[in-house]
Order: sequence, then C-alpha cells, then structure tokens
Amino acid sequence: MFQVCTEKSEMASVIPTEAIDIHNDLVFYLGTQIEETKLCQLKNLLKNNPLTPVDIASIKNIYDLFDNLMRYKTIAVGDYTQFVRKLELTNPDLVGYVNEKENAIKSIVDGDPATRIATTSDTSRDKKIHPDLEPMIERTKAKIITEKRDNKFHPTKGFCDAKEKLLNNRVVVIKGNTGDGKTAIAVQLLHWLSEEQKAGQPLQLHEIKKLDLLAPNLKLITFIDDIFGEKDVCKTDVDEWNKRILDVKTLFVDKQAQTNFLIITIRNEVFNSLEKRSLGTILTEDNIIDLSSQTYKLAEEKKELLELYKPKNFSWTDEEKTQISTYAPNIGFPQCCKLFYNSEELQKERVNFFENPFHFLNEALLRLQECSALLYLFLNGGMIRVQDLDPNSENVNKILLEQAFSIKLIGGKNHTATPFCNKIRKMGFIKDSFDELLGFLVKKEKFWSIDHEDVYRFNHHSIYVAVALLYGKVTPIGYIQNCPSQSLSYLTTSKTATNMIVIASDQYTKMCERLLREFECKEYPYDTCIGSLDVWNDPVFVKRFVRLLNDRKVDELAVLNKACHCGAKECVLYLLSKGVKPDKDTALSLVTSRHWIDSNRQVCLLRKIGVYLNDESKVDVLNEACDSRAEECALYLLCEGVEPDEEAVISVVEGQSVKLLRKLLEYDVTPTARNTYNENVLHVACWRVREEMVTLLQDKYPHLVHDTDRLGRTPLHVVARSGNFSRFQTLERCVLNSLYRVDDQQHKCESVNGRVVHRNCVCAQYMAQLVDNNGGTVLHYSCGGSGQREIYLYLCQSYPALTTVVDNAGSTVLHYSCWGGNRKVCSDLCRLCPALTTAVDNDGRHCLHYLAREPTDVERFTECESHVKQYLESTGRKYDITTILNNKGESVLDLAKRRASFWAKYRPWRTENNPLLDHLIKVFGK
Repeated sequence: MFQVCTEKSEMASVIPTEAIDIHNDLVFYLGTQIEETKLCQLKNLLKNNPLTPVDIASIKNIYDLFDNLMRYKTIAVGDYTQFVRKLELTNPDLVGYVNEKENAIKSIVDGDPATRIATTSDTSRDKKIHPDLEPMIERTKAKIITEKRDNKFHPTKGFCDAKEKLLNNRVVVIKGNTGDGKTAIAVQLLHWLSEEQKAGQPLQLHEIKKLDLLAPNLKLITFIDDIFGEKDVCKTDVDEWNKRILDVKTLFVDKQAQTNFLIITIRNEVFNSLEKRSLGTILTEDNIIDLSSQTYKLAEEKKELLELYKPKNFSWTDEEKTQISTYAPNIGFPQCCKLFYNSEELQKERVNFFENPFHFLNEALLRLQECSALLYLFLNGGMIRVQDLDPNSENVNKILLEQAFSIKLIGGKNHTATPFCNKIRKMGFIKDSFDELLGFLVKKEKFWSIDHEDVYRFNHHSIYVAVALLYGKVTPIGYIQNCPSQSLSYLTTSKTATNMIVIASDQYTKMCERLLREFECKEYPYDTCIGSLDVWNDPVFVKRFVRLLNDRKVDELAVLNKACHCGAKECVLYLLSKGVKPDKDTALSLVTSRHWIDSNRQVCLLRKIGVYLNDESKVDVLNEACDSRAEECALYLLCEGVEPDEEAVISVVEGQSVKLLRKLLEYDVTPTARNTYNENVLHVACWRVREEMVTLLQDKYPHLVHDTDRLGRTPLHVVARSGNFSRFQTLERCVLNSLYRVDDQQHKCESVNGRVVHRNCVCAQYMAQLVDNNGGTVLHYSCGGSGQREIYLYLCQSYPALTTVVDNAGSTVLHYSCWGGNRKVCSDLCRLCPALTTAVDNDGRHCLHYLAREPTDVERFTECESHVKQYLESTGRKYDITTILNNKGESVLDLAKRRASFWAKYRPWRTENNPLLDHLIKVFGK
C-alpha cells in the first residue's frame, strides 16, 4: 500500500516495518472517515503549499493525498504536523487519532538505533546546529556555571510558574522592574532545563536577528535578556522581531519531535511602550510572568530571601522580617537582598535600607573611597575594557577622568588634593578600586559585542542608576555636560518626579546646549533616544531651546531634521509652528528614523511636512519609507496618490514588508524592477526575506523565476546557495509548472521508489542548461555554500545528470563543496558520486588541492581523502597522495605551503595554528 519516500532509496529499509504498518493503518482509517467534500477542502487548504493545480486534479483519495505530501516532504512517517494543522479545520475529531498514531510511530523509530542514525524520512533529523551558534552555546554554559557558583537563588513562585509556562507552552516571558530577579530566574531555568531535565543545550542570543540561525527540532533552550533594550525601545529591534514572529512560532510554539524552548526577559517600561501590534504570538498574557505584580510579592518569600542572603554573624528578629516583608522598595526585592548581603555599610541600616534602598545606597556610595572609580565607570557608559585602564591607552578620556576625581563628595574625599594628581596614579586607583568592589558593585566579565574582551561593568543596573542619581544630585551641571547620552533620560523639569534628576530653570540653558551638541553629533549611540526625553514635554523648556537656536544663529532646519531623526515630536511641532520650513531631507529624516515606535505620530508629522514637498521629492521619500520599514508612512503616501517607481518595489522587498508588497502589486512596476546588480524583485526576496514574499511574487509574476541577474543567476541559484529547501521547492514547482505541457511527450518524468526523477525529460534539460555566467548549475550553488543538506541531496537524486556538469573552469560540484561547503557536503558527494573523487579542473587541481587551502579542517580533508582512496582501489588503481599534481606540478602539500605563506603575509592571525599543513608534512614524510 505504501512505499516509504526517503532521500536515498537504499535507506528505505531502515524504517521499521512496525512503523510502516501503523502508517498504513492510519491512512486506511482516514480513508474510511474523510468524506469526499472534506477531502476537497483539505486539498484546497494545501493549494500552492505544497500542492500544485496539477497535483490537486490528480488526487482522487486520501492515499493520493498522502503520497503527494510525502513527495513534497510536507509530512513523513511519524511526522504529520503540517497535515494535522489542516485536518483541525476540516475533521477536528480525527486529530487525536492522528496524534496517537504519530506518537506510536515515534516510539518505534526513536527506539531503533539504526533508524536514529540513518533515516531521513523526517528531514528535521538531519538538521545540525549552525556553527555560529556553537561558541554562543559554550559561553552560555559558562555563564550558567558562574551564576550558580557566585549567586544564591531561592525557587520563588515566579520561578515555579515560569517552569510551568515552559512545560505547557515551551515559551516564557519574564516581565518586571529592575532588580526583580528576571535574569536570575532565567539563568536558573536554563540550568533546570539543560542539566536537570536534559531538554537540550542552552543558548543566549544578544541580537534578535540571530534567531535566523535556529531551526526546529534542535533541542535548544534559547534565552534573550532585555529583548528590546534596557530603557528605550529601538524601532529596528521591533522590526527585526516582527518580521520573525511566524518563524519564532514555528521554532518554539508548534509541535516538534525535538522541542526548542524560549526564555525572554523584558522590562516593564519597555513592554509598556510597545505597540499592541508588535507583541505577536509570543509576548502574550498566556506566556508572561509579571514579577512586579502583587502575585509575586509574597511576604513569606521575602522572609525566605532575607534568610538566604543573611550576612555572617547577622540575624533578623521576627518583627524585622515581618516589617520588611510589607515594604515595596523602589529596587526589586531580590536585588535589595544582594546589595545588603554585600555591603557592611548597608547592613548597619538594617530595616531602614529596605524601606528606601536608593537613599541608603546613595549614602553608602558617598562614603566609599572608591566612589571616583564608580563615577568614571558611569561616565564611560557603565562599561570599561580592562585594557583601557592602561594609562597609555588612547581610550583614556582625560576630561571624564578629571571630572570623576574633581567632585567634592558629601562625607567623602576631594581627590584633587590627594596623591591621585596625575593620570598614571588615577588609572591605577581606578583599577584597584574595581578589583576591590568586585562582587558587590562591580563585575568583571567577557563582553559578547567587543570581541569577547574582558570588561568591567556595574554589577546591576540599579547600581548604575544609583550612581547616576548621586552624580546628578551633587552636580547637576556636571551631569548635564558629561553624562553618557543614554543617561540624559534621568533628567526632568518636573518637581514631582521620583528617582529622577530635577533641573531648575537656571540650568535650562546648559541642558539646551547639551541637546544642541547631541543634535550636531554625526553618530548616534545605538541605545540613545534623545527624542523621548522627559524635558520635551515641558513647553517652557522647548521655547527656551528654540530661543537658544535663534540666539546662536543655529541652522534651525538642520535642527528640525535632527529632531525628526531622534523622534522629538514636541520639538518638531514647535519648530514648524515657528515657521521653520521643512524640505525633502526633513521627511527623509522622519521616515528613516528608528526611534518612532508610534507610527501614528510619525504619519501625523509626515502629513504636516508633506505639504512642502513636490511630487519628485515625495517619490524619494516613499522609496526611503519602503526601505526603512516605515510601513504606515509608505501606505499614507500611496493613499495620497504618490506613484511608486521601480526603486520602491526593490526597497519594499529589501525592507521586508509583506503588507507593503501586497499594496505595490496593485501597480504595474514590479515585473521590470531591477537593482544595481540587475536582480529582479524575486531575486531580492530570495536573498532577503521569507517564503511568503517569494510565494506572492511567483504567484503574481511566475516568469520572474527565469530571469537572470548580472552574474547570470536565476532566483533558483540564489535559493540553492541559501540552503532553504522549502523555498527552493516553492520556486522549483513554479519552474516545472511553466514547463508542463499536456501534449508534450518529453515531459514524461520517471518515478523511482516513489520519488520523481528527471533524466531525459524537459525538466532535466532545463536544469542542465540553467547555468550562471561561469557555468555553475544550481547543484554547484547548493554545494558551494554552508546551507542545509536537503537541497543538494534532493538535486543529486532528482536530477542525476547535474552531478557530471562542470563549470567554465572545469570545476565539479565536489570542487565547489571542498572550496566553500562544510564537511558533510564533501562526505555526501564522495559517497553519492564516487567518480568525482578523481576529477580535476582546467588547472589540473584535484578536490584535495581545494581542501588544502583551508589551514584548520583536518577532519574534512582526511574524510574526503579516505573516499578518494576507496574509489581508486575499488577500480583496481593504487592511491598515492604524492602523485596527485596540478598542471604546474604542485602536489597537495605544495599548495598547502603556498597557501600558508599567503596567510602569513596577508592574514597572519590565521597562521597561529595550521594543523592541516602539519598533518600533510607528516603524511608526505612517510
């Protein structure tokens, strides 16, 4: 009844017969239960993903449907997830039965060692962790060990509820204020899942775009700390998240054989500033644990934390613990306990500290001999590289250093009259102070975004805030002039604000001067959002700022443009009201800004600015809005009658807005749009975005799949290089459908063991002549990258003639794999096409010559060499690596030495370790 469909027919036998029997029983039972009307509905739900109109017409029963879904690898033996999603809509009563049979099959398959190693019927089993993730995983493991060793932890209700969320939803979002213990709980969850539950490997991601490196069924426990930053929400991050929401759902929410987990922490102020439409299917109430809510402020837990963090030779009375448990401190309670545990100064305050921790933390800092070092750390943005504490370092900021040591502290010491009067002594004092404060106020760690260098940082964000407030209280003018840009957010003109630095009216001028300096700055720090400062909400301050511009004869238009770029709405509105006339650059600054989280405000300002623009300028602004993902601004311009040009279409695809692309498809500019590389929109979609955009374009303009770019590449070449098998199949179906003719006898394709094979048909002829300017086929491209295994295996088996095609340089697909692919690609090709192991290119270079170019990969070289030796000996020839010479008479060793000389001259850091050259010297020396 059923022929198992695998990537290699010889592997079919490794599927246990018991599993196949259950599968056949499943198909038979569904055939008796799903009536014809429901079957038609199922087919329509699968239309174009993956079933073509030809497929749908040929499917007469449930057996035909399963055969087609197996052929497209939408389902496999024991993996019916995609089918079940559609079945839920037509026959929900059968879903439980299918899931039961799926679990039964998995129990059999997973219990067979040979199947676990060899079968490819479930293609997700072949997926490997991306090499870029491996060092991140190791760093995360090291972080867990350090946290477990250096910090205490009590399993609170928040931790227990987070575990339950993970078990039920595979996702948890830990929300709260600074100091509530979000990160501590997240790290404990990583340890619990990875070590105690053996649920997978822990992975901390610091950039949302790194989610692209993940795949389903990898058994990864992914952690994203402060997902949208510590204070200001960056529009770029929100866009990066929004365009991956569907993929995140696939990675973590959808049912998988090997579960992935996701742990996110987010601060309240960041969460509250997000637009509702930005939350997606992950940041939902079902997944959230809000540590700042009353649910998790339990008196008994506070008492337990007090005992956990009780200092040596210290004790609490029951009355004290009861009193403390009623407080709601302005720093999270777990962080208060840690600060108390690490400071003898704070311990003297006992209960009073927990009533107002910021006050007493400030008082403790004032009395510290090391306070100047902490101020210097704050003035440097809260992080200093260890090597930058060298007095001779070019990164020593003399102005900030002088500021840190010149402030007269209440109850402290004035260092200007101390021995710390020169740079060398000051830097030495700072280094010693940091080491003295390690574990209490300062921590030393490797930072992920600075080449993993050692850095000093504040031990917690609450300490950074305390130092900021202390500095601002002692010298508001000094703070205004010298604080890091991101710390300007702690300044306000409101006298009722708490935990802020209130500036008086006589300090407005200094604040205006600082903001003017920020506007004149050519580069904006990543975490800075000047437009969201509280001072802009004060009309008196805004008027003073504009008056300063007039007094200084500053170019008001330039300031208006910078205000648009920064998202300073009130400033923009006031400047417009005072008659400052915007130009095209003003509109461009507005739509390209990453600071406008509120798209309604952005559109409102664009409406005011747009009346000053001519038609040509509006088209330029539309193009920038499309490219910058200012979706609502672009839609507004289109609704206002702005006609998009070809650049707009390319920009939309680059910007990855599916909503905008749907709108632009209503115009007739898409088919002819090209970028500077002569790529059409489908090329760009294949390079940049997800399958949804590719599907939209190929459905609307199927001929685009045949277009070539400047290098002669079609979209199929692009997708083959990327390794996205699902996207490749989408485009391939479009190509094959365009070749199909009912009366075309040459279109007859073969069927081998349930797999369609193209040998002498039109499909095979088309793929063979589909080469770039260098003669490279799609198979060359699939083997030349580091993509997934499915594409090149599929092409080798479905289009066998492609394995013999060489490019203009005489390079085979094996040469390509040795040049740019990974070890698995080389191994597979050597096994599938052993004759390629003797092929040479036009320069006489053997595949081993290609492998000798890489100085480190001994494993790949030796594995490929073993296949070369095996094939030669199987054909009656003798293998001798010393006789493999190119047209210049160079052996593999000669080329490895020449390559090593090149690295030594131009890439000396790559020659510190050359194990392959060492290996070859030993081999040739025998």
